[in-house]
Amino acid sequence: MKRHLILALALSIASQPAFATTCEESFQKKGNMLVRGTTYTASLTIPNLNANHALRQLREIATGRGMRIINTQGNTLFLEEPPNVIHRAFPITVTIAGNQVDITVSLKSGSISNAEIMKSEVCGMLNQLRDRS
Repeated sequence: MKRHLILALALSIASQPAFATTCEESFQKKGNMLVRGTTYTASLTIPNLNANHALRQLREIATGRGMRIINTQGNTLFLEEPPNVIHRAFPITVTIAGNQVDITVSLKSGSISNAEIMKSEVCGMLNQLRDRS
């Protein structure tokens, strides 16, 4: 009986539709700051997202935060957080595929960062995006 209940519960969970996660839920930290550096990633799905419109918004958001726009290739925007007294310059890559926006921040080895602050900054950018409607 117990086994049937567990099986029924598992099947009901698996059959429910997947819901989009928030940027904060998708945020991940990978790597080691001492060995190869650290990579932070996050994504956000926005219904009815238009890539060109999103890229325009991201350029405005990035320049408003003092970032440099390095290049745009297709639906990928290459940014740089310029160096300051606290940190070295580091690259930020934003890619749009369909309704999903992915952001990757790469820090070189030896760069120290706080994951919660990085999550706040990265998701602060993505959460400003709006669809065209």
